[in-house]
Amino acid sequence: VKFSKNLKSGVYLASVIYSVEGRVLVTVDDNLPIIEISDSHPSSIGTDFAWLAKVGCTWENIKEMCEISDSFTSSPAIQFRNHLLHAIIAMQIATGQSNLGLVHHRPYQDTHGTTIFVLVQFIEDYKGFQVPNIKWSSVAKLQRKYPLIDNETGNME
Repeated sequence: VKFSKNLKSGVYLASVIYSVEGRVLVTVDDNLPIIEISDSHPSSIGTDFAWLAKVGCTWENIKEMCEISDSFTSSPAIQFRNHLLHAIIAMQIATGQSNLGLVHHRPYQDTHGTTIFVLVQFIEDYKGFQVPNIKWSSVAKLQRKYPLIDNETGNME
């Protein structure tokens, strides 16, 4: 799985997996696990985000949904959702978690055309959690690395 480091215009899937001890799952480069969904924005991004929230209620069925979706690639909306399903599967493999948690209530967007769908998952015992190319870091270190986010608008400053 290839994580995205430098986000450009497009749509991405990010996973925030955290523990009660103030630890967050990051890549070996101290970035959140982020996977590109598409380098362009679909016209129905709001509808696709609502669809993701529904998909998030059934993480265990993603592979089957992806197999069905692969056979219907006629419309751009279905193609985007198919890319989204593939990104979810890649995130499940990369993080070692089939349950990726809850979909954050709105996507994050910046002024450069970057949209990030964020999945949030709490893990009680992070010490027994071992996945290649992933490590635990402190929340404070992560907050220093990432730009501030406006809690009112959901936009990155």
